[in-house]
Amino acid sequence: YGDRMDTLWGEFLAAPAGKVTPLHDGDTVRAGGMTFTALDTPGHAYHHHTYLLTDDNGRRIAFTGDAAGVRLPQFDVVDLPAPPPEFHLETWLGTLDRLEAAAAGVIYPTHFGPIHDIHGHLSQLRTLMVDAVAFVEARLGGLAGGASSAVPSATPEVRAELLAEYIAWNRARAAALNLSPTAVESYELANPL
Repeated sequence: YGDRMDTLWGEFLAAPAGKVTPLHDGDTVRAGGMTFTALDTPGHAYHHHTYLLTDDNGRRIAFTGDAAGVRLPQFDVVDLPAPPPEFHLETWLGTLDRLEAAAAGVIYPTHFGPIHDIHGHLSQLRTLMVDAVAFVEARLGGLAGGASSAVPSATPEVRAELLAEYIAWNRARAAALNLSPTAVESYELANPL
């Protein structure tokens, strides 16, 4: 976000080192009669973790962050969050397998609210990720004169053209899913491309 970090998110303050407990894959923390397990869930970003909460009755809830995509509560459509530069498709697909294997009863992506049909939700996200990557790869090959390198090395003009085509592709996908213009606007506000 560059110079907009403070404007968008406020000032970032360091936590005192004595108050920070680093968590690694499989580490647990007990609090309030509940157990939180850190699950390494990269792909969207390499540093990403999901937190699996298990209460004393054995109920399991996964707080997935952006690893489980974006879905607005009033619509049954999954969207792909704009990933940081370290996005890796195969790794993220492995994360989706891991989220299903966690056998939570409900997942809570950062954007927004509970999802009970975990398999259906993650299946939609898998399909969208594969389709989006194929779209971008095909366009990069054509726009960059056949080079299939990542967008950061593309010229500003190539990037702008690719983004315009991706937005048009995404809007056509939304129309095929019968999303209203208001729904499309809601997704684009919640999850800017």
